[in-house]
Amino acid sequence: MLLACTHKYKYRLFYGVPGVCRVRYDNELGKGDHRHFNNQEWPYVFINLETLIRDFQRDVELWRPGK
Repeated sequence: MLLACTHKYKYRLFYGVPGVCRVRYDNELGKGDHRHFNNQEWPYVFINLETLIRDFQRDVELWRPGK
């Protein structure tokens, strides 16, 4: 079953180093909107671009060592 996005945006926000993903938000074909954090994947409810960027930045801050 293909999941469709309810918005017109295609996005991929990534935090990590080559070959190692720490945080990623994307809407890959067939998966719809979702997020990756700590080697796990969850569905993501897209509200708007501002919320997407804020949520991504929050997860980056949560992951960063020393936090």
